[in-house]
Amino acid sequence: MVELANIKSFKLGSSIKGFFLCYQKHLKTTRLGDPFIDVILKDNTGSIRGKVWRHVEYFSSKFEKGDVVAVKGSIIKFNNTNEVSLSFVNNVSDDFYSEYGYSSDIIIGSIDKSVKVLYTYILKTINSLPSNHKKNLIYLYDVYENKIKVSPLEKKEYYLKGGYLLFIYNLLVHFSNIIKNYNKLDADRVRLCILLTYIGYIDFFDENLVFSISDKGKILDYKILGINLLNKISSNKISEEDKLFYQQCIMMDRDTQDINIKFVRYLIELDSIAR
Repeated sequence: MVELANIKSFKLGSSIKGFFLCYQKHLKTTRLGDPFIDVILKDNTGSIRGKVWRHVEYFSSKFEKGDVVAVKGSIIKFNNTNEVSLSFVNNVSDDFYSEYGYSSDIIIGSIDKSVKVLYTYILKTINSLPSNHKKNLIYLYDVYENKIKVSPLEKKEYYLKGGYLLFIYNLLVHFSNIIKNYNKLDADRVRLCILLTYIGYIDFFDENLVFSISDKGKILDYKILGINLLNKISSNKISEEDKLFYQQCIMMDRDTQDINIKFVRYLIELDSIAR
């Protein structure tokens, strides 16, 4: 069995072999006009930037953004940050690499909480909302239940199978614990915004073993995908006022004047800082 490295274990100067998700891929040129490939690689321990300097055209044809790839390379320092100088990259598209230690668990782990418990709590929250919002959210969460239960988020601590569900659950619980201290907030609108803000991740990832980036996700970011999902349920008699609020929650504009949306943004930032 080949000894595989994970991103967390990378040390400056070491040679590495492993399997990773190609999260980003860009063809670029140096100041002298030489082509190179710039990538972001991810596994279940973290992410790192990598570059292909040689045989660029050949290796570029071997993989795309969103693919799981087998790589070889060495860890170097660039701009005071470790990255991988890649000497080999290839798409992992079949069972060929399983004998070399490849498993989807290398790419993405799973949450350590009960999906049933988390989803039940979220449904209970939805059912506590005013009837117009409850109807819309029940419809959305019912249609996409399977994907909601398994989708990850891009956030490091939630890049797990079920990460989206855990993220929503954590925010709802945090808010329930502190709402009594904020009497200017509309609790229903805050909860509604939490339930909608990252909904676009339902379409951002494919529902496969490693949750590679979907064709839609390669073109559009999660906010636009969220708006598209919202438009799909527009026939469900959403008022223009409610639809506008839903859109603002999904876009999470820093310039918004709505204190409930601002609060959700701060709650998300606090969750990231505290983990």
